[in-house]
Amino acid sequence: MKSSIAVRFAPSPTGPLHIGGVRTALYNYLFAKQHQGRFILRIEDTDRTRYVPGAEEYIIEALRWVGIEFNEGVSIGGDYGPYRQSDRAKAGIYQQYADQLLQSGHAYYAFDTPEELDAMRVRLKAEGSSVQQYNYLTRGQMNNSLSLTQEEVQQRLDAGEPYVVRMRMPEDETISFQDIVREEVSFHTANLDDKILVKGDGMPTYHLANVVDDHLMEISHVIRAEEWISSTPLHVALYRAFGWEDSMPHFVHLPVLLKSFGKGKLSKRDSADGLIDDLAKKILKKIKKSHPDISQTDEARKQLGLNISHFVMRYRRDIQAARKELSDWPTDSPIGLATQTLLSETFFSDRGLNEKDKGRLATSVFPLNWLDPRTDRNSPGLREDGFQPDAVLNFLVLLGWHPGTEEEIMDMSKMIDSFGLDRVHKAGAKYEQDKLLWFNETYLRARDGQEILSLLQPHLQAAGITDKSDAYLLVMIELLRERVSMVQEFVSSGKYFFEAPSSYDPKVVKKRWKADSPLLLTALSEAFAGIDVWKKDPLHQAFQELLAEKEVGAGKIMAPLRLALTGVAGGPGVFEIAELIGKEETIKRLNAAISALSM
Repeated sequence: MKSSIAVRFAPSPTGPLHIGGVRTALYNYLFAKQHQGRFILRIEDTDRTRYVPGAEEYIIEALRWVGIEFNEGVSIGGDYGPYRQSDRAKAGIYQQYADQLLQSGHAYYAFDTPEELDAMRVRLKAEGSSVQQYNYLTRGQMNNSLSLTQEEVQQRLDAGEPYVVRMRMPEDETISFQDIVREEVSFHTANLDDKILVKGDGMPTYHLANVVDDHLMEISHVIRAEEWISSTPLHVALYRAFGWEDSMPHFVHLPVLLKSFGKGKLSKRDSADGLIDDLAKKILKKIKKSHPDISQTDEARKQLGLNISHFVMRYRRDIQAARKELSDWPTDSPIGLATQTLLSETFFSDRGLNEKDKGRLATSVFPLNWLDPRTDRNSPGLREDGFQPDAVLNFLVLLGWHPGTEEEIMDMSKMIDSFGLDRVHKAGAKYEQDKLLWFNETYLRARDGQEILSLLQPHLQAAGITDKSDAYLLVMIELLRERVSMVQEFVSSGKYFFEAPSSYDPKVVKKRWKADSPLLLTALSEAFAGIDVWKKDPLHQAFQELLAEKEVGAGKIMAPLRLALTGVAGGPGVFEIAELIGKEETIKRLNAAISALSM
């Protein structure tokens, strides 16, 4: 028997897909899969003024990356297409329904100019009205087909006078609807606009297109973000006006994703993008104060944002490379000098970033990197940051829904089996980057070595590491497995597996490198040179024998040995490291450290 369940994810291509949108898509997908229903991807691009080239392709790629598959929609087709609203508008689908509403009296023509609309709001505000809206209380005083005669309306239409089509909301009525999460929700029409249904360019607004498409595509459940609650009374009124109330879908409004620091909804400002914007504003403010004669053109502001964005993205990937880039920063202009000074103070001074900005720097609110075609700025994405898609989904599913148990680790199969709209929360959920990181390391560490190696290869190639065998890399992976959270950390944290230290942590040198360290390491180097079977156990045995011979504690030699091999404190077992890098390289590094640190 064919399932009656049908849901849709209907983003607008106005920019990159926000991580909250990914969660909305996930909840729709899980609900459809659990009920063997249809899951549609519909692109709602009726607002052509906000359309951004590449955004639609980004949305599709992002959903595929996380593993959310749709069985109908743009790029794959289906029985209810087309699935792009601009294509549906060209086919005349919406116009016939707008005409139906006009003929039935549920909609009307409005000829008001922007100036007339502004004057209405000013007048209502001056009168002390708490609501300054175009609705049943004000529409009789405006320039529309309800206040004009039929002849006047026809004359204006025949003359090609600009107009919009507005919904005629009921007068003095409470519109109620059932929300699966929030139960009964009610709005009084005195507080609701007569929303525009057809714009001046002839394109339908989201409201008309959304209701018509949901009806024609036989959508059973509208699962969407909480921000659409206030629009739902209009949608309910449209269903009633069309005579579709009996087939109206069930509404489910999801809780908002909240920022980690402070209160409010998670936005782009709570990520590295927000930090970049704030830094640019600070620099421009300084320039305006010290050099008021410098013109701050839109192009100059755009270039400044681009420069800071480039630096921050570099800093997130490689702090030392960012430090070098900043030292070479062009300072032959006031803006260049101010930028270098502020970035140095922000990222490399003793004060450094505060906790909030550290959090913003590490946070990505987009699934993939986004190169904005309007500004050429790069916004960081979870994929490029090294997050695993299954970890991202596991993290997201628990932001607004609870499985009813204390279980946290859930693969897609488990999510589908467990998911239910009855356990979706009303309250918002904090988007905590640290928790996402925990999910990522849990999933990464659970993968087999060969799978991790496959994930690691692009990072090795980017770092120019091409001379290590798979066997070597698989051993390295096992040594570092429990010490990394992101796949790229196998390269950054395990740098000493690929090259000898070029420097030594000064804090470790000061604390652990003593006057007798060169003599002790020289003796150890000689002992290691005599080992024929280069394995960790013989290495450890030679180390123990040297301790007994020199009558010293393990720390006297162990810390300088680790420093010589890795340049840092901490890491996997030092004898495992020595075994992997080999006899020749181990002795070479011991001698290099003795030479460098004895000066």
